[in-house]
Amino acid sequence: ITQLVEDKEKKVRDTLKIMGLSQLGYSLSFLLLQGFLAIICAAIMVTGIAWDDTYFPQDKEVKAVKAFIALILLFTANITFSMSISTLFTSAKVASDLAPISVMIPVVLLLLILQKDFPAKGLVYPLCVFPPVPPVLLLIRFVSV
Repeated sequence: ITQLVEDKEKKVRDTLKIMGLSQLGYSLSFLLLQGFLAIICAAIMVTGIAWDDTYFPQDKEVKAVKAFIALILLFTANITFSMSISTLFTSAKVASDLAPISVMIPVVLLLLILQKDFPAKGLVYPLCVFPPVPPVLLLIRFVSV
């Protein structure tokens, strides 16, 4: 989010637009870079988790592939969520302070609702509007089954 707001603050997009780059080209370059980093992070995380037998005691390969797919979906949701929420910030300093909180609030609320003694389990469904929540649900489901 901070990188997108910095680009907006320094008028990098406008300069690139004057030079002939379309908005689609700018967005695709950002998505491809972040997607490549997401694949690397997901591969490292799944390799680290699969190394230990406590998380995947049986069907290690199947659960590792499911966890990898769920992590890729989580990272993709976070990337698109950050692109959409970056329009709310005008200062890179404010964005660097508030962006991690705005991304983590839906996930923390989801984890609170999924506690065994939480009274209103139906609150999970409205939380699915926020992009990071459905992949987290998938990740919890894939790893626990």
